[in-house]
Amino acid sequence: MGELKPLRDDLPPAARQLADEMRDLLRVLGITLNRYAARKYLDHGSVSRFLSGERIPPWNFVHDLLVEATEHRDGVPPTQPVVEHLMRLRRSALEAGGSPSHQVQLLQDRLHDADREASRAAARERELREALQAAQHRAAELLVSEREARALVDVERDGHHTELALYEHDLTAERASSAALAGRIQALEEELRIAHQRLIVAERRCGELERQLEHALRDEAQQPQRLAGRTWAEGDDPRAAKTAQQAAAALEEMNPTRAAGSLAAMAPAAAAATLSAMVPANAAAALQIMDPASSASVFGVMRTASALRYLDAMDPRRVPPVMDVMSPEPAAVILDALSREGAADALAAVSSEQAARLVGKMNPVRATDALSAMSPVFKHLAGGDRRSIGKADDLVEEVLAAPKRFAEVMGGRDHDGSVIRMRCADVAEKVSRVRPEWLQLFFRHCLFWHQQY
Repeated sequence: MGELKPLRDDLPPAARQLADEMRDLLRVLGITLNRYAARKYLDHGSVSRFLSGERIPPWNFVHDLLVEATEHRDGVPPTQPVVEHLMRLRRSALEAGGSPSHQVQLLQDRLHDADREASRAAARERELREALQAAQHRAAELLVSEREARALVDVERDGHHTELALYEHDLTAERASSAALAGRIQALEEELRIAHQRLIVAERRCGELERQLEHALRDEAQQPQRLAGRTWAEGDDPRAAKTAQQAAAALEEMNPTRAAGSLAAMAPAAAAATLSAMVPANAAAALQIMDPASSASVFGVMRTASALRYLDAMDPRRVPPVMDVMSPEPAAVILDALSREGAADALAAVSSEQAARLVGKMNPVRATDALSAMSPVFKHLAGGDRRSIGKADDLVEEVLAAPKRFAEVMGGRDHDGSVIRMRCADVAEKVSRVRPEWLQLFFRHCLFWHQQY
């Protein structure tokens, strides 16, 4: 437990008490914060802030921690009073916080309660309606029985007095049952009317809370934008850095989708500064939800070290679409900082046109390293000596059909083998006769190697 941050002195009492009780529950489990974060598939930084009182956790986090700790210690789930105590404590902490994100969580909790009340009211109304229908059906059956008994009494009135007395007794019983059932039906109708009114009130309450929640969500989404109202360079101004930290704190209280929407609405420099103040995993989660163009514009103004950190944390499938629409200059800087294999993978994943643009902007040595690692095109050119061109002509046809392979051929101009270098030059010359514009994209690359030799 030594990795937990100490509680700040300025924490509101409710937030402090909630954090203390959650820490006690983690101690009951007897595991570290890192291990619990991994168990719940949560970022370590987020869990640390929950348990330090810096962030109010969602209810499901508090509830899960309570259930796991109680079952670990007592072997049974927590009692309802204990659950309600923590629920009230969390809501008190949210009310004391007063931020837009806290308001959203409060409204979500209230909407959850109102929806549960509406569901109960609807279930009660269905139950009463079914009971009323059953009573009305029974009343109809008793009415038929009463009419049959009355008819039998009329038939036997002048005849058998013994049978008549029995029929009159049955008729009296039927009438008593009908009267009692009529009273029951009247009571059910009144209960049904009250239940229906409760359902209407509960549904209206849900509708009102939904409207309030929509307004609160808009306010929450706009708060980081308001904090980032002016554009700043990443971390170059202490005041701007503080503003970025405030905006980052607001974003980290949102779910990744809402955070991505807020970041996309910011100026790229403001978004980059805000991301730099966020937990890297949270920043990467928001970046990969943003549309590729918005992410690319943010990466374009970001420091290289920050960009590499976030790209490394992103889902690998989300990186190529971003690199494909990024401006060549900042993208080339990022590629230059990658490993030989990493740059090769990135170039192989983007479009042919973008790959050529990126290679043209990269450091020539780094570009050649990446290109030489990209593809097994050299198997077509290996073998023999420089007196023959091997299968170079076959490769020319392949390159014309698949333009991206031209970049791989250009990378072969710095191959360790002199035969491969010569044949790559031959292929490049023959391809450029048909598509001279492709060679223009590699002008800087070719000039560099011409100067080297």
